[in-house]
Amino acid sequence: MVQNIKQCVQMIRTFAPREALQYAVRSMLLALATPLLAVLIERCINTVVGMSRTEFLLYFSLLTVISFASVWLEHFKRTASVALTECLVEKCTPKIIDKLNVMRYSYFDNAATADIMERVSRNPVEALAQLYKTIITCIALAIRIFSVALLYFQLSFAFGVTLILLMVVEIAIGIVSNKEFNRLFSAELPKERKLSYIGELLSQKESVFDFKLNQSIGYIKNIQKNLANSLLKERVGINLKAERYYLINVFMMLVWTAALLISLIKGRLSGGVELGLFCTLLGSYPILSECQSELSYYLSTMGKDWFLIEALQKFFAFDEIEETESLTETLPEIVFSHVSFRYPGTEKFVLRDISFKLSAGQTIALVGANGSGKSTIVKLLCGLYEPTEGTVTVNGKDVHKLSLHSRNKLFSAVFQDFQTYSMSVNENVGLGNVQSISDTNRIRSALEKARLADFVDTLPNGGDTNLDHLDAGGVSLSGGQSQRLAIARAYMNDAHFFLLDEPTSAMDPVAESHLYQSFSDIIHGKGAVLVSHRLASAAIADSILVIDKGEIVQYGTHSELMSSEGLYKEMYAKQSSWYAESGAQE
Repeated sequence: MVQNIKQCVQMIRTFAPREALQYAVRSMLLALATPLLAVLIERCINTVVGMSRTEFLLYFSLLTVISFASVWLEHFKRTASVALTECLVEKCTPKIIDKLNVMRYSYFDNAATADIMERVSRNPVEALAQLYKTIITCIALAIRIFSVALLYFQLSFAFGVTLILLMVVEIAIGIVSNKEFNRLFSAELPKERKLSYIGELLSQKESVFDFKLNQSIGYIKNIQKNLANSLLKERVGINLKAERYYLINVFMMLVWTAALLISLIKGRLSGGVELGLFCTLLGSYPILSECQSELSYYLSTMGKDWFLIEALQKFFAFDEIEETESLTETLPEIVFSHVSFRYPGTEKFVLRDISFKLSAGQTIALVGANGSGKSTIVKLLCGLYEPTEGTVTVNGKDVHKLSLHSRNKLFSAVFQDFQTYSMSVNENVGLGNVQSISDTNRIRSALEKARLADFVDTLPNGGDTNLDHLDAGGVSLSGGQSQRLAIARAYMNDAHFFLLDEPTSAMDPVAESHLYQSFSDIIHGKGAVLVSHRLASAAIADSILVIDKGEIVQYGTHSELMSSEGLYKEMYAKQSSWYAESGAQE
């Protein structure tokens, strides 16, 4: 726990040292004000009883000053709390985004780092600020408790020692509960992640429509209910276990309180306890008890937040892309040399001994069955992964070591899992080249090349129409329209090569044919890598690589591959017969 506190403080000091110090100092001063006020109240009462006007005025003046100071400190503490959170949001959040941009892509596909990525995605900055405030609050409460407890030594040494021991026991129970929750939250994280995933499914129109259509919402609801009940049962079990220890401590506190009251009353009646001490101890005990309960609560409930600190530290320690190379040549040549690859954490090779060249202005197509390794080749081309064996180079330089700027000028990509964003149509397209995001003429040209301009003209606000329904008046696109939008975004970037991984999978064959007719003109003078399960579209490529089970089994032009027996001709014939049968039926 001490190590976790140290890590949290170090992280906070990295991003908001001044704001963190201000919050801590004001919290500690407020904590020290409580016992000081109690002592001054005692002195005021005793001086009134003793008819000492001068001393009374002195103590009363100090009491008034410290009371007003406490009010102001409380105000300044709240402002420091807001300033701390704002500073972390301002400085830490951009660091997280920058880290996501430069960290190795393999972390996103690695099951071992899934928990870390999950925690970092859950608004960690505000949670980090809250954890730091909770730590400072616990320290301030401990100072307040033990400084007030020192007052009881005036009654007797035994009362002071036993009270401190009881406080220590309750704090120890809180720490033990903290560790139990820490262990529990570690084990529960996969369940929480699954529960969060189900919650997302139940809020997305596509999945809800599917559940309704198949009448499967009841099954999903039962999964959610069972997960939630399992999590609740485990947490309630730890709470009940902790409560048993708290009950024992409460019983001991009741015995101690009864002894305190008897001792105070007897002392007051016999004249051995001054009125000021009598009133102060009776008045401070409820405050002491409240502080004790708050401290126990905070100690027992912040266990789950320790994982946030560990996740952020591991996240910021992730390896980053080595951007040591830049491209100066105007005509790049990409070379795959005996590349084999397996995904992190797996033993099975998805690619074996892949070798080919892609020169400037050349178009190649990658064809093969699903899972043959086509998309993995595209990811290696982009430098998202490093080959397990062999090299992928651009003019002799490792592609994964190229700067982000060089890679951006090298490739313009449309992947299978293309995205549309809850922004305007023009912004969605302009994200392909943020330097030209305000260039409406360039955006219009990209929409026309993707054969989407006519549709955009029918929208309520044209290119300024928002997509999805995050904003009022937003519209939804069909799968084919979304795919055209992603292609238009790729056209915005004046890169050397287009990487198109199933770019027309959501289009019907006629629309796909029209798009490829225009596409062959658009890529004139540029290179392209085309991945498609519809082999007819591969005919526009200069060369075709046929991939089967992670290996290149055929290589050549469309006419060359059709003139020889092999997998390509077999697949082409099957697809042609399917389209012929579909056309006859229509």
